[in-house]
Amino acid sequence: MQNTSTNFAGQQSGERVLYHSGQHAAALVPGTIKVLALAIIWVFLFVILSQFGFGSLGIGIVLALITLVAGIPLVRMMQQKNTFYVTDRRVVRFEANTPFTARTRSLSWSDAVKTKTYPPNIFWKMINVGTVVIHSQSTFVQGNEPRTGEALSNDDIDLVHTYYYEDLGNYIDKVIYLYKNNASELASLKGFVPKPRGQRD
Repeated sequence: MQNTSTNFAGQQSGERVLYHSGQHAAALVPGTIKVLALAIIWVFLFVILSQFGFGSLGIGIVLALITLVAGIPLVRMMQQKNTFYVTDRRVVRFEANTPFTARTRSLSWSDAVKTKTYPPNIFWKMINVGTVVIHSQSTFVQGNEPRTGEALSNDDIDLVHTYYYEDLGNYIDKVIYLYKNNASELASLKGFVPKPRGQRD
């Protein structure tokens, strides 16, 4: 089964998708910069080696071109595999670990506690792109005091490079509340629309 806006691999019977998204296009920038940096390193490396009679600048240029031609599409393939689904039962995240495969993680609303949102920096905030963290109950003890130990926070799910991240965080908080307090209203809950308020009909 392919991952689409309405169905995904591992979807449960009767599970309704409320929102599906991949990473914002800006997520390509860091990976592309790394590929460009590697290509430049190849050229400089062979410039230095050629001064000592090892290799030639031509080899460095060829390796740089191969890096660009192969690397940029691979970065894009991985970015396209990084998707997530918010359903009436859980959040499911697919995260690329290679250009051809992806890991799957999910967190049911019964185990979710709350969300946290933040942008990586001011530039991401300006384009309304950030991270939504959905905290798992296993991260907290009574009184909502964080437990110590890194292993206990691994159940949280991070949705990175997410468009309208603050509004999505508020929406997920609403889903968690309804799931735990008035589950019947989930059936009529409209899906999340990543647009400014007043333009979501």
